[in-house]
Amino acid sequence: MGKSVFGVIVWGTMTRKTVKIAKGCTHELHYFSTEEINIFQTCLLAWYSKNKRRLPWREIAEVEEDENKRGYCVWVSEIMLQQTQVATVISYYNRWMEKFPTVKTLSQGTLEDVHKLWAGLGYYSRGTRLLEGAKKIEDQMNGQVPQSSSELIKIPGIGRYTACAVASIAYGERKGVVDGNVLRVMTRLRLIGSDVTNQETVEHIWSLADQVVDQDRPGDFNQAVMELGAAVCLPRNPLCAACPISSICKAFERTRIPKPKNKNRKEKASSLYDIEDCHLCLPKENPFVTADGVQNYPRKKKKTAAREQKYFVYIVHKKEKEFLVFQRPSEGLFANLWEFPCIEADEEMKDSIFLETIGIKTSAAIKCGETFHKLSHINQYYIVNELKVDGDSQILLPSTHQKMEWLTEEKIKSSVASTAMKKIFQEWKNKLEKTVKPEIRRKRKADSKISGGDMKRQPSINSFFKAE
Repeated sequence: MGKSVFGVIVWGTMTRKTVKIAKGCTHELHYFSTEEINIFQTCLLAWYSKNKRRLPWREIAEVEEDENKRGYCVWVSEIMLQQTQVATVISYYNRWMEKFPTVKTLSQGTLEDVHKLWAGLGYYSRGTRLLEGAKKIEDQMNGQVPQSSSELIKIPGIGRYTACAVASIAYGERKGVVDGNVLRVMTRLRLIGSDVTNQETVEHIWSLADQVVDQDRPGDFNQAVMELGAAVCLPRNPLCAACPISSICKAFERTRIPKPKNKNRKEKASSLYDIEDCHLCLPKENPFVTADGVQNYPRKKKKTAAREQKYFVYIVHKKEKEFLVFQRPSEGLFANLWEFPCIEADEEMKDSIFLETIGIKTSAAIKCGETFHKLSHINQYYIVNELKVDGDSQILLPSTHQKMEWLTEEKIKSSVASTAMKKIFQEWKNKLEKTVKPEIRRKRKADSKISGGDMKRQPSINSFFKAE
């Protein structure tokens, strides 16, 4: 019999029988035997030692003797890697560590400093939380990064996964982790076909992660599982032939079952894997699709379609080419970032009224084009307009924003603005160039006529020396 961990049953060595306990069916296929755990740990760690990518935060975690700096470096990497690919993070991480090599240096930084380094990485609130966390560590924890997951989770921006990842990688705490890669690996290894957004399913996968984590090398093991998901156990076209633990993968085993010759055998083969009334098996309404193979796992609910938002945005500038920008609120989407005057198109307030509320009396805006920017949950469409104002114009700060500035083009490029705003500025510049270039061409043509450009070309000196 197994023992209870987080309210589910964790199995030791087991026989091949279906067992029903508590909620629904807890079939042995959804758990690891002692033998399978040994194979998992031994084979995966050997593979990882040979195949792991050399990443800056890993190198620091392996050689840094200062425990506080080691924890800080791993923490920063884990926050940056949320929702962002490794290849993108590397350059940002290196720049960050040059600017803020320790918790103390980060705690002394400003939000403006943080956002400048974060610009282009997206999800700016992550950088904000890092700064808040560093300040809390310095002010309330004597400058020492907590070494246990239970204490790390008290820091702003650190959730369950990050706390366990930092504690295991930097400090050797024997805790498993579950991110997107680990979730995919575990569901395939243990045939977990229930919705992975369901809390009960998530808790089961966390219990598996804690069960299998290597006791001597928990940090390496956790990184190995994540590496396996990133390099081998891919969402599409997984490289099962190259997987070091395919021998204990039930999804892989299921794809290798010979096709039954009659309907009865088909039903019998299916019953080996999907147990009636089991809350972890594939649901009846979404049965196993042979053509999809291991890609039947994990199962997710269909994504909600991204909503669409339309905005009017204004490039307001003076003759001396200074551009008006407002700083967004300290909370919400694009918090604290700078933006051009902007209003959502479907709001009750019309854009002309909006301009009046910020002190612009003219409605003579020139449309410059449209820009599209896609977020994970929103498709944003911006109608880009240009407005020239007098140098002595008195612009009013909207009550929804924090600050107002007039910035040069150079400062806009280096400012802490969202990617959408920088795209909008580039759209305006492109439009400007298209209108200026024809004028330049006409001017050059006119200059050419004045200087005799339309006269017959004079013969070169070489023509006088040609033989008749």
